[in-house]
Amino acid sequence: MNIVKMYECTLQLFCLCLLLVLVDVAVVFAGNGLFFSSEEGDACDSDNGHKGICKLLEDCPAAVQRIKEGIFPEICGFVGTQSFVCCENKNTPKETEPTSKKETGIKSKEKCNQYGEYAYEVKESPTLTVDTQMSKVLECTFEREPLIAQVGYNREKPRWYCGGTLIAENFVLTAAHCLWHNQHGKPVKVRAGMTNLHDTSNMQVRDVLEVISHPTYKGKYNDIGLLKISSFEMNTYVRPACLHTTQSIPSKRAIASGWGNTEFSGSSSDDLQKVVLEFYSVDKCNQTYRREINQPGSSLGEGIRDDIMVCAGSSEYVRDTCQCNMARSD
Repeated sequence: MNIVKMYECTLQLFCLCLLLVLVDVAVVFAGNGLFFSSEEGDACDSDNGHKGICKLLEDCPAAVQRIKEGIFPEICGFVGTQSFVCCENKNTPKETEPTSKKETGIKSKEKCNQYGEYAYEVKESPTLTVDTQMSKVLECTFEREPLIAQVGYNREKPRWYCGGTLIAENFVLTAAHCLWHNQHGKPVKVRAGMTNLHDTSNMQVRDVLEVISHPTYKGKYNDIGLLKISSFEMNTYVRPACLHTTQSIPSKRAIASGWGNTEFSGSSSDDLQKVVLEFYSVDKCNQTYRREINQPGSSLGEGIRDDIMVCAGSSEYVRDTCQCNMARSD
């Protein structure tokens, strides 16, 4: 007896036993055998998710082969001693569960709420009570700029030439042009937790583990990079920034911070400085930078691109953050 006949006999016997046990199940008998709902040529779904067609077992070599491997195909029905199986059509793709589109920024919002807890410092309540009461106090002063970091080069005697923003316990966002120094090479250190360079009581220093530049960084475009570091300890002095997740910016002004020179060609500051900048339209920026844009071989040859750039400045003063940014050693 070949394997097809053996399989059909086994199925018939199984169905007969099932009928004896499930006496309350309505089953239809006909003179030529037991029928299921599907017939030859009907569409069906195989057990592995592919579409198929109901065929006689002997007309479906793939099903016969699977039986030999101990895998039994989906049954469409019987006619007498012959069985119809779901014969998989290899040309039809496997059905998959539809994936729901994930909202952009969900993880960023979750982490923002999590990091926001570090803005509070637990202090003893000033209220006189029998039992000491502790309360959470919000610490949001310029004396604490927990998201600002310095990027250092030269492991033996670090030179802190660039700034960055802490965006996670172990990642600092910085400029791509800060990922290499002509004299000192790649950055090796990151420090955070201070606003005065001589007050290191809350400062933390970490090693740079990996330097990651934007894959299409060129000239003034995609000038952004990441530094993976050994994790900082989170507190009110060291805390990541919340990431902006939409292209539109609701505010009209921005605050830029750094330890750079307080004036062009002037001396650098020991205290963290901040400057308020205004946002400008792409058209206004392109008009302002038209000479640089139109120069042959310009690094800004494509003009200001609002999909990857933000244009900000001051209509009253000459202000920026990059004049000899943080050039000092400690």
